[in-house]
Amino acid sequence: MRTLACGALGTAVLMALAGCATAGAGAYAPRHVELRLDPAEWTLARRSGNALVSVAEYVPPGESIERWTRFASVHTFADVRVPYPGARWAMSQCRSLLLASCPTATWTVLRDSDQDALYEWKVAGCPAEPDQHEVGRVMNGRGTWARITFSVKGEMDAATRDAWLQRLSEARIAAATP
Repeated sequence: MRTLACGALGTAVLMALAGCATAGAGAYAPRHVELRLDPAEWTLARRSGNALVSVAEYVPPGESIERWTRFASVHTFADVRVPYPGARWAMSQCRSLLLASCPTATWTVLRDSDQDALYEWKVAGCPAEPDQHEVGRVMNGRGTWARITFSVKGEMDAATRDAWLQRLSEARIAAATP
């Protein structure tokens, strides 16, 4: 089983969000998300994408996409459609997909605007997915939209949650370096 953050939900959300990045790619300059991840604690497990859409998925050393205890992901996509529906819209797409898969999941919006949204969700007792807890952020900047997440199997402790909410809030979109 995979996390909703990187499995069916993550892929479906990325595809829905990428639907807004289908025209005018010639003017798009690649961007990346600056997110603090200690290399001693995180390994890049998978990277995929193209000039418009990319996904990077991280797990602790010794773990994999298929077997993880903690999981972080960064999804980016070009904002080449004007006007873009916004972070609230993107967050609502994530919520809809989660609840379609696990109707008893809880979803909490922690902060939202058209440009930036911070949220968390919890899944327990869902036949489609293992129990897990995720905090995430959808943000816009420099012609790029990003969705960044941190998930744990089971329940996230308060200190970890607070630290990751801070880390997600500090993340920025920057120009890609050659």
